[in-house]
Amino acid sequence: MRALIRVAGVFLVAATAQLAGCGNDGNSMTGPGSGGDQGGLGSASGDGSHGGATGTSSNPWIEPASPMLAVDGGRASGGSGRGSVGGAIKVRSGGPATLDPSLSPAIPAAPAGATAVGADALGSDVTSDASISISGVVNVGGSDAVRKITSNGDIYIQGSLRAASLGGARQAIALSAPNGTVFVSGAVDTSGEHNGQAGGAIDITAKSVVVTGKLASAGGNSADMPGAAGAITITASADVALGGVVRARGGASTGAASGGAAALVRVEAAGAVQLSGTIDSRGGPSTGGGDGGMAGAIQIGETTAPSSVQVLVPMTANGGDGMAAGGDGGGIQVDGGGELVLAGVIHANGGASINTGGVGDGGTAGSVNLNVTSQPDKFIATASAEVTLDGGDAKGAGQAGGGGHLYFTSNDGDMSMAGKLSGRGGAASDPGGIGGLGGQFALFSDNNHNGLGGNMTIETTGVIDVSGGPGTTGGSARNDGGWGIAVFPDMQEQIAVLLNSDGIHGTPPVGSALLLNLGRIVARGGATNGWGGDVIYHGNGADQKDPVSGTVELEGHGTGQMGNYGGE
Repeated sequence: MRALIRVAGVFLVAATAQLAGCGNDGNSMTGPGSGGDQGGLGSASGDGSHGGATGTSSNPWIEPASPMLAVDGGRASGGSGRGSVGGAIKVRSGGPATLDPSLSPAIPAAPAGATAVGADALGSDVTSDASISISGVVNVGGSDAVRKITSNGDIYIQGSLRAASLGGARQAIALSAPNGTVFVSGAVDTSGEHNGQAGGAIDITAKSVVVTGKLASAGGNSADMPGAAGAITITASADVALGGVVRARGGASTGAASGGAAALVRVEAAGAVQLSGTIDSRGGPSTGGGDGGMAGAIQIGETTAPSSVQVLVPMTANGGDGMAAGGDGGGIQVDGGGELVLAGVIHANGGASINTGGVGDGGTAGSVNLNVTSQPDKFIATASAEVTLDGGDAKGAGQAGGGGHLYFTSNDGDMSMAGKLSGRGGAASDPGGIGGLGGQFALFSDNNHNGLGGNMTIETTGVIDVSGGPGTTGGSARNDGGWGIAVFPDMQEQIAVLLNSDGIHGTPPVGSALLLNLGRIVARGGATNGWGGDVIYHGNGADQKDPVSGTVELEGHGTGQMGNYGGE
């Protein structure tokens, strides 16, 4: 069977993989721009949002406009704070994956005969042969580091299960239903209090797991020392559906301290995995002069590849904005064992400097790797696909961040790209500023290096833009500094765009893959005086001749040299 992975609005066919649409491009959770702003997930008590209403000075978190997978670095909006580096998202599917935004998990009612468990029973561990139901507000007791609730049937969390306080950290909660399903329509809450308490871990092990409510392990907010989040781990022998909110973000600093560190959210499942809600593993923001908190990570199938994956929401790994400097973007990787279709939006931009009236550098964008690991399955990026890896903007005479790295690969599978791929250098609009270097993008349909490859087409709607950013000194698109083109892969960093449908050296064999650009490839030099970039195609053109360039825009600006095109 081939796997299909789809991310809300996006389809990654990796076995067949698809990725969903994303509405976040940087400086805010809802709008475009370089750099990553920190969004929050509400202000209810017990979730790391204590101390004030959402968006107030005592609680700087901002609610995201729509569900997403987010590992943005922490924002630093005061003093000389620096934004932190974006985190990592890794998704791996070993079989069919369907990404369909119309799908939603269903939570059945607790069956008659389920054992009701209240606070009076949770001063110690609970084990039951029958199904367990928890309703209302239930505060866990006892001083054990981990409170364990085990059932030989199902576990229903329909109310709010709140972990005990153990001083500097919250108690961890472990739910185990090895022969049944853990249903969370309410909340499992191990998050720290507003005094900077650390969140406790959440561990769920079951045959299946369904969450339409909330899992919260966030660190508590504090002016002095915000708390770190606790790790959230979900392990299932069958299926996992996450349709609510999973919150493992770091605590916010409302003083001079740095933001708290986010935690790892990990899902291991042998069956189908569906992600249709929010997973928030962002570093905590700092408003009083400290640095942004460290971002966490999201791992799906790191050890056990699910039989299928459905990702129905956007993915972001932006660097945090900062006063002194923006943080670098993080990394997003999707590996699928079959056809991969990208139809949505992914962001890993560099954070911007927000030091108005001062000097600050922008962060370098991160990386996106989307790989078809099976043979010879296709890679399809539809017209709605969008990937942004733009460098962060600079302030004053600062240096803007460079564009990021993008790799799309298949093993002899045809590759069609009809979307928008951006890896532009950041802007430095103030006097004396230096624009960012353009990114480095490579599309490769012969990743098994057998010389055959898959046919590669940049469709008429397809645009790849890796231009340098504007500044008093403009940033350049990548080039080798002369009239030729650098040798790849040894000097690939000096090539702006590489399209490669033939993974062996020398002349492609007769009958090997065709390479055709019907869209636009842009690698211009930024104003002022930035150099244009170098673009090379390696594969077969029509009639077994060298591929022709199609529309390439490689102009330098002012005294900047024009880039070069090569086809072989």
